[in-house]
Amino acid sequence: MTRSVLALFGLLALAALPLDAEANCTGLRFGLLPPVVTWTGAGAGYNVFDPFDRVQPVTFTVTKVSGTCTYFVTATTEFGGGPGQRVMIGSGGRLAFNIFTDSTRTSPLLDLPAATANDVIAGSFSTTGVASNTHLHFFWIAPDQAAGPGIFSGFAHFKLFQGTLLNNTLVQMMDVNYRVDVRSVAEVSVVDPGLTFNASNPKRSVDFGFVHEGQKADFDLRVRGNNGFDVTIQSQNGGTLLPPDKGDPNYFPYTLTLGGRSLSLTAGRTVAAASLSTATTADGVPFPVEITVGDLSHASAGAYSDVLTITVISK
Repeated sequence: MTRSVLALFGLLALAALPLDAEANCTGLRFGLLPPVVTWTGAGAGYNVFDPFDRVQPVTFTVTKVSGTCTYFVTATTEFGGGPGQRVMIGSGGRLAFNIFTDSTRTSPLLDLPAATANDVIAGSFSTTGVASNTHLHFFWIAPDQAAGPGIFSGFAHFKLFQGTLLNNTLVQMMDVNYRVDVRSVAEVSVVDPGLTFNASNPKRSVDFGFVHEGQKADFDLRVRGNNGFDVTIQSQNGGTLLPPDKGDPNYFPYTLTLGGRSLSLTAGRTVAAASLSTATTADGVPFPVEITVGDLSHASAGAYSDVLTITVISK
């Protein structure tokens, strides 16, 4: 009985030695892992009214000095939230964000013990000597979040394990700070009365057809912003409609009200039309506009026009 145990032990020991030797890397470490990752979005930080669902790839590397091994990378969650949820905090509030193992955002990068094979970034070194592997993880901020302007920051602790999910050793941990500049933004849309904000419609033509004195046309200015805004209006012709020929003396005036308040557009003045000091929803705030045709005694038959420039400035 003793001999058979010793013989079996000897066989197991001989079989285990080569496997252990092949499963170890020395100097296994993160190579390039940016300590700060800044969100670029569409090119200028985060626009709270940008409807597009964007993801930003982030490159990092894992290196080793010698040996062969398998490894995997996980990331913890900071600032609250359960598995797969992460939060950025700034002076303008909170933003939901996450980091993923894939560009389709199927699997958040998680930590043990919750992580499965899909929730980690795995790799291996199959040849001895100095080597480096390049990997990607994907930074995402949920679109259409209401937040005030400012710098927002969130953290994740990246962990590098040698081995497999079932048999591993933690070899390194590094912090990554995810940052975003939330822009102060204000946008305007010109729509029919009662309609919602339309980002693709920042201008409008008002056609009176054959006019008569007292005729009216109306529409809504829909304005939205995440930090309040000021609205100004300027008339190219000083509140009158003119023929295309600059030498033609014909004209007729009109009046304009915004939110029921009459605005004086004479002499090409830039008129303070509206102001709001708080943030709006993505649908914005409606400002009803009414244009009324005035005295036609100085106008003969023909086409007449004016151009209104509406400017919205974020606070």
